[in-house]
Amino acid sequence: MKDVVLYGLIVAVVIASVTLYNKLEQIDTSIKGVEIQSIVSSGRAIYMPGNVCILKATSDISPEKMREFADACIKSHEDWLEIGNEDAIYNDGDTDSEF
Repeated sequence: MKDVVLYGLIVAVVIASVTLYNKLEQIDTSIKGVEIQSIVSSGRAIYMPGNVCILKATSDISPEKMREFADACIKSHEDWLEIGNEDAIYNDGDTDSEF
């Protein structure tokens, strides 16, 4: 009987640990998303699809912050590409298009 209870407790702890890990991962992803949106909305990284990404580069910005700004541009580009969307229409600026 003790073995069954012990086994049940071990299973419960493993399930709780996996659930907690997944929730923490979701929270981390959400925090990164908020940080990226903050960078983009503040104008520290300005993404113009099909053209350029402009990063604020002053003497008070560390290399780590510049990496965060570049990550914000990369995320903006991923969003623009609409990965996995079969209906996406792309224009790289090479030709005129009418929408």
